Amino acid sequence: MGLHYLRRTKRRIRILFANATDFVLSVFLLPGCEVEDFRFFSKTDQKNLKWIEWSRVYEYEFALQILYPYELVDSAQIHNTSWGFTDLHLAFKEELERRVRNVVHSDFRKSNAINTTVFDIRGPVPKQWIEKFDLVMNISTLEEIEYSQIIVLRNLLSMTKPGGKVLVTFDIPGFKLGTFERYLRRKIDVPTNPVENIQENVSGEKSLKVGLLLLVKS
Repeated sequence: MGLHYLRRTKRRIRILFANATDFVLSVFLLPGCEVEDFRFFSKTDQKNLKWIEWSRVYEYEFALQILYPYELVDSAQIHNTSWGFTDLHLAFKEELERRVRNVVHSDFRKSNAINTTVFDIRGPVPKQWIEKFDLVMNISTLEEIEYSQIIVLRNLLSMTKPGGKVLVTFDIPGFKLGTFERYLRRKIDVPTNPVENIQENVSGEKSLKVGLLLLVKS
């Protein structure tokens, strides 16, 4: 039995466990929040080509729109989770810091950049972060995680003040859309002209869609 086979088997077990956990949580738990927006991005959404990548030109620009009210409040606390480290991620980090005074950027690996810290969104959440932030954002990460996406969302919500907001953007496939529709008790809104990225691979064309979920904590 080779090492590659063992790794592949462990990965399959992780995915099966995560899927089972998400199903149970989505059926039996209430989200503890209100849905302000849950939809695919549309080609009519505002975009900024300086962010270059096909989805980031929409995702980062939407996040900055959501950020605007907090720019007017000196005491506002912002948490940019899974921030990313380099290139576009670094440029977005710097843009957030230019606009708001109190912002922390976290990821599972250490960075020497200012205002960064180590935090794995799978948890546990540090006690000092419970209900601390006015806005918690996670840009296009959930679809990459071989873990319960519902637990990750609940971790993000736990860091948010009552009345605060959580912004999650995501790619499909990868994001467990059916699970979240069941958990939130509503379907995603589908525009007539969704943003798509058609990629070629060995099995043919693959269509990627990008969406957003904006929650207000109860």
